[in-house]
Amino acid sequence: MEIIDKIIGGLNTVFWGYILIYGLLAVGLFFTIRLKFIQFIHFKELFRSIFDKNETDESGITPLQALTVSLASRVGTGNLTGVAVALYLGGAGAIFWMWMVALVGMATAYAESTLAQLYKVKDYHHNKTARGGATIRIKAQNLRSGANIERTFNSGERVQDIRLDYHKVQYLYNDGRFYIFMDNKTFEQPSISVDMVGDLAGYLTEGLEVKLTFYGEEPLDIELPTSVELEVVEAEVAARGDTATGVTKKVVCQTGLEVQTPAFIEVGDTIKIDTRTGEYLTRV
Repeated sequence: MEIIDKIIGGLNTVFWGYILIYGLLAVGLFFTIRLKFIQFIHFKELFRSIFDKNETDESGITPLQALTVSLASRVGTGNLTGVAVALYLGGAGAIFWMWMVALVGMATAYAESTLAQLYKVKDYHHNKTARGGATIRIKAQNLRSGANIERTFNSGERVQDIRLDYHKVQYLYNDGRFYIFMDNKTFEQPSISVDMVGDLAGYLTEGLEVKLTFYGEEPLDIELPTSVELEVVEAEVAARGDTATGVTKKVVCQTGLEVQTPAFIEVGDTIKIDTRTGEYLTRV
């Protein structure tokens, strides 16, 4: 038993005292250089975004709230105990080295949070200034988590494109967390999270055929047909005698989707809707 304890103790000393410490520093320095010292370049932006009270995402979460949740998931009781022990044993100098490791560790944390993630570009703007080169600003959605990001690239920068596969599937149902589909050829039932489907859920009806986007074996996104037909279940009452051209009213479809339609559309009518714009096309 003593031999096993000595072996484990020796391995702990080697891995935790040498390999891990120097490994983390080396990885941090590598990503710091590879990402062009990103943690220093955006240090001012860090504080601006954290304390900007007017900046929130679609769910109303502020950057400060997102930061605290992220830190809570990374920092545990063991970390706090380790800091206390380091201060007790190493004195004030321990704080300095913690800061140094944290600075290079920022690049590592950024890399593990963003690299190897798949994004779909939702919006794109090309800006050309009188001085300097052009910049490209995009809004993109993480195809795994559903999170939206904004990034600015200099003209000429490269990003890795990926190969995607597309399968024709039929929508079956949703269980509150996932939307379930059935592959028309294999009859397998892939699923996509509610967050990823998002507003597209308003166009999904049982049996609707859509294209499912795959990265390898992983389903990521859906592509709707250009138009769908939905039944109206609620409709505003048009004002009596209002026959002016272009008068519209709001109706609610069977999926909960709200659409502006001409005044003559009534409950029970089936209407065709453009899935790209959400606009009414015609009555069926």
